[in-house]
Amino acid sequence: RRLLTQEDKGDSYGEIEGHMVIVDLSDAHGQDFRIGKVTRKIDRKTFEVHYYETNSKARSMNQWAYFPNYYVLQDSGESKEVNTLKNASDSVPNTNVFTVDELLFTPFHLTKKHRVPKEIEKLQGDSPSKNLA
Repeated sequence: RRLLTQEDKGDSYGEIEGHMVIVDLSDAHGQDFRIGKVTRKIDRKTFEVHYYETNSKARSMNQWAYFPNYYVLQDSGESKEVNTLKNASDSVPNTNVFTVDELLFTPFHLTKKHRVPKEIEKLQGDSPSKNLA
C-alpha cells in the first residue's frame, strides 16, 4: 500500500472537495479500505467523506462500478444500505470524518463508468483491491 506523501498531503489540503479518496479503516481484524467522495473540508487536516460502494460481483477491481452509499429507512423501522446515483428523498448519506493521515494515494475522480482509474488501481498493488468491495 502507498500512503500519501508529504507532497500529496500538501495537495490534499487544497481543493479536495468533490474528489474521490481511498481511506484506510484497517484494524486488528484485518485490512479494510473504502472509497468515498470528499463532501466537506472541516479544517486543514479533517474531511467529511461520503462512502461509495459497489454491487459488482466481478473478480477484477477494474470492473467494479462505485456509487454513493445511502441509508434508507424501511417500513420495518430498520435501515437498508443502497448504492445509487438517484437517492430517495428520505435517504441519509453514509458519511464519516477522516484526517488526511487516513487517506491513501492521491485524490482522484471515478471514470465515466464509475470505476477507479487504472493509474490509482496500479498504485494500490494487490492489498486494497481485495478489500474495496
